[in-house]
Amino acid sequence: MGNKAASGLTALLALTFAVPALAESMGTGSALDRRVQTAVYSPDNVYRIQASIGRTSLVQLPANETINEASGLMVSGDPKAWSIGPNKAGNLVAIKPITDQEPNTNLVINTNRHTYLLELKLVNRAADMTYALRFTYPEPPKKTGAVRRDPGNPCDGSVQNGPYQKRSSAESRSIAPYEG
Repeated sequence: MGNKAASGLTALLALTFAVPALAESMGTGSALDRRVQTAVYSPDNVYRIQASIGRTSLVQLPANETINEASGLMVSGDPKAWSIGPNKAGNLVAIKPITDQEPNTNLVINTNRHTYLLELKLVNRAADMTYALRFTYPEPPKKTGAVRRDPGNPCDGSVQNGPYQKRSSAESRSIAPYEG
């Protein structure tokens, strides 16, 4: 095999295995039960809910957040494999797998305040499932009270611009200032 062919094969293999890592975020289990989880909300994260046949998982949103407004949306990739529904207030979402035949899918919940991207995974053991997923919300960055400084008159001070003029001939494509 020639040197060019070997380097081409190496480049092809490198591109084949250079796929981005895809990982969902899981909530942190509570001190009393790891199946009751809390996650830090980010619009750029996908959160995993591990569910088990015969059990219900719950997504608990803050009381002031609801899917029951014009912007509300709740849709899953495979609605026939999951029973998914909100409470009347629209801040609790119950999730239950209906089948164990390849039910893994996603769920998008859009509320009046946030969009949640969830990955629903089936697990065999109830000990591994998510019973409840809650979110905490980081404080937005505080605006610094930076006072805008008045630069004053740019012509004041010891450094002054000289009397420049524009000069070029009709044949010239360049324009350059010269001191007049």
